[in-house]
Amino acid sequence: MSDIKTDCRTIWIDELRAILFVIICLSHLLQSSIPTSVFSHLATDLTAYAVGGFFLISGYLSRLRTQDFRSFLLRKTKSLLIPYFVLSLLTAILSPYILSPSSLTALNYPRWDLLSHNTPPHLQAVCEWFAGDIICTLIGAGSRQTQPLWFVFDLFVVQLAYFILRNKLKISNTAILIFSFLVATILDMYALNIPFIRLGAKFMGIAFVSAGALLRINIKGGLSTFTISLAIAIVSYITFDRTCHFVHNSFGGKLSLLYFITVVTVMYSCFYIFPILSTSRIRIQAISNCLRFISINSIYILGLHFYFMTIFNTLLYNNLHMEEGILFLTIVTFTILGTLLTLPIIKKITTLFQGLSMPHASLILR
Repeated sequence: MSDIKTDCRTIWIDELRAILFVIICLSHLLQSSIPTSVFSHLATDLTAYAVGGFFLISGYLSRLRTQDFRSFLLRKTKSLLIPYFVLSLLTAILSPYILSPSSLTALNYPRWDLLSHNTPPHLQAVCEWFAGDIICTLIGAGSRQTQPLWFVFDLFVVQLAYFILRNKLKISNTAILIFSFLVATILDMYALNIPFIRLGAKFMGIAFVSAGALLRINIKGGLSTFTISLAIAIVSYITFDRTCHFVHNSFGGKLSLLYFITVVTVMYSCFYIFPILSTSRIRIQAISNCLRFISINSIYILGLHFYFMTIFNTLLYNNLHMEEGILFLTIVTFTILGTLLTLPIIKKITTLFQGLSMPHASLILR
């Protein structure tokens, strides 16, 4: 495959990431409104590969040799960790469960006697729920209103680990890939994963980042290679148990290699076809601009879409009596409008925290 110019590469990479991202969001919305539909099952299946694809793209875009660890850590903290904490903590404070006493009662809160017996039950329930969200955020799971943000935290950890292994320890991409994949598989096969830490997912993420870096260095071939890769991807997809993926911190045990091959071959096929589509006459500029907007704001949209979906399900769902199709369109409209309206505000708040925290982080790392 011929090398792609930087500006063109950015365009098609953004478009590819946005499409993978839309699949993930669509899966959440379908599961929330019409969980038994064939479309919901299909989107859930594709999500298993989309998440692995994100890690692989991260490795494909990696440029580590020109960066020292301090500048790399600061950049990743600013672009990943600060948005993660801002989104998780804000949505924890503004949780629809806190705003709706009946929803917490339905979830059997309060569950523990953490406060005085004179404390009203609803206040106890609110404090317990909020404390749970703080704990979930600190261990990298995101608040329960922004659960998909676990990926942002894992991506931060995976990229730092890969940087140390590749730049500091000078381990080859191939060795990193094999070691990380074997550790993830062993953890999965023998159920050695520590609850909530998602250690297996992090090692599998490192393996995909290494695979992406190898693809960037060694990617070549024409239509015949693309056809073979796509055929392998289709066969693997049909064969593999698609309930196993990052979300469940499970990769099929002994069949994890099949999952890995499926993701790599699918992404290889995308790396072949997307640069061609980005320069073709059939490309529609308006759609491309929309996809790039989604890609650029993906972290914020990842948290906000789930937050507004949670608001809908908590505060509105039980009061609506609609057919499944209408319900799906309603929740999609509500989620999109809520996300678009609050996106500029969240970005400004995040920028403010980035400005306040980065100078202090820079001093600490000197």
